[in-house]
Order: sequence, then structure tokens, then C-alpha cells
Amino acid sequence: MESELSVGSAQKMNPTTTYFAVIEADHTIKAPSDLPVGERVMLVRVPSLGDLQHDPERLARFAATRQALMLASEAGMPSPSLSDAEIVTLVKRARQANRQS
Repeated sequence: MESELSVGSAQKMNPTTTYFAVIEADHTIKAPSDLPVGERVMLVRVPSLGDLQHDPERLARFAATRQALMLASEAGMPSPSLSDAEIVTLVKRARQANRQS
């Protein structure tokens, strides 16, 4: 199923596919051959895997989250069952909070 997103006046965006490439020494980026010449692309800087693995704050957050999940699993905490009305109320509250911030 193909989806389109209208942005601004009449621009349309096609479904997004993510590619990763590295900037070469001469500052060129080799794009996959299935991208047509003239195609618009977006560049997003991402940290290297090594940087992510050696970030002490990130590792501490991951360890704390993993520990909390393990403790919840061991405690046999049941997942709460919400009615449709409760879910709708929570979604409305989240949308309102998002507008206010």
C-alpha cells in the first residue's frame, strides 16, 4: 500500500526509504543506482556505532531501562487492560499536552 503526504501547497512526498552512505574524502556521496538523477535527498548526521557504544550516559540509560524491564517481568506485573474510552481519553490528553508545549 503506497501512501502520500501532502506538505505545503502542492508538494507530495513518496514513501521514504532509508539509505546509508559515507561522505568520501572529496566530499562526494555515492547514491544507490536506483535513485534517479535529480532526486531530492536529505542528509542526516548520525553518530558512529563506536560513538554510541562508548557513550557512558547512553549506556547507563540502557542498563537502567533493561533492569526495570527485567524486574517488572520477574514480578509478573500484568499489563493493564484499558477500555476503548480510556484509550481515547489518554490520546486526547496527550494531544492537548503536545499543543501546550
